[in-house]
Amino acid sequence: MLPGRSRYSSGSPEQAANRRAADAFLEHYRILPRGQGQGCGQGRGQGGGQGQGLGHGCGQGQRLGQGQDLLWEVGEAFARLPYENLTKILKKVAEPPGPARRRLPWEVVLDHAERGTGGTCFSLTETFLAVLERLGYSCRPVLCDMRAGRDSHSAVWIELPEGPHLMDPGYLLHQPLPLLPGATSERATSVGVVRVTGSKDGETFELTSGGKHRYRLKAAAVSRERFLALWDASFDWSHMGNLHLSRATDGGYAYLHGHRLRLQREVGRENVNLVGRLPVELSARFGLAPAVVAEAEAALSLLRESRPGNGDRDRNGDE
Repeated sequence: MLPGRSRYSSGSPEQAANRRAADAFLEHYRILPRGQGQGCGQGRGQGGGQGQGLGHGCGQGQRLGQGQDLLWEVGEAFARLPYENLTKILKKVAEPPGPARRRLPWEVVLDHAERGTGGTCFSLTETFLAVLERLGYSCRPVLCDMRAGRDSHSAVWIELPEGPHLMDPGYLLHQPLPLLPGATSERATSVGVVRVTGSKDGETFELTSGGKHRYRLKAAAVSRERFLALWDASFDWSHMGNLHLSRATDGGYAYLHGHRLRLQREVGRENVNLVGRLPVELSARFGLAPAVVAEAEAALSLLRESRPGNGDRDRNGDE
């Protein structure tokens, strides 16, 4: 571990809230490198897993791989949080534009324990950074340009003794991938082999998977104001025009677009139409609370009815 520098002033309410969220996450998955046992605080219940929430001490979650490097173990645990925009759609309907819509780390962690949810790239990046900072890592958010537009995705830049690495929970890259100026690094992941090629000056890095270009990562530091402004703006990007979910699975990954589910496995893929049974299927397959799925479907219908011209914007964002 490297001594990290918090993005917040010491003792600020934001720092305290993020530490509380990180402690809850670490205890939920029983990752206790410092013998922490008092960080969970009061949840809406006790225990771990969907519908049970977080209580004092937590600790009922499954213990992950023994003897693994801490960063890998944390990444393995974080992989259980799906990329999903259902909770984001619910927030857009429930809250006015602005800070109230952001799902901050404590809400992300608690909702994951109680309802099996995760988040989209901004909320996942924010939560993963909170966990890494709590463990003492030096890390920060970075922005990426996708086909959808500039700065339409966020990821995590983490400094290790070997140099900077990329971790991207929004793109199912949960283990560190070296960022090498003028060279290429690669890692086998649930979405296939991911390769990152750096420019000679180390200012940009191109990420590909499956032979396709996915995004350009920019090494430049991102101000807190810029990150939050993009987060707020993302509620109006057109990826909000449909339900999206992706998560690593044993030997592959699952991706939901609307009511169509793709299951990618080592030996092939399967496409499943979930029309009329989305809440039951997503609960059975991924542990999402059926009520969350049903509420998100209803909220999405409201958004579509209120959209001018009933059309999507050009900018898709972090899909």
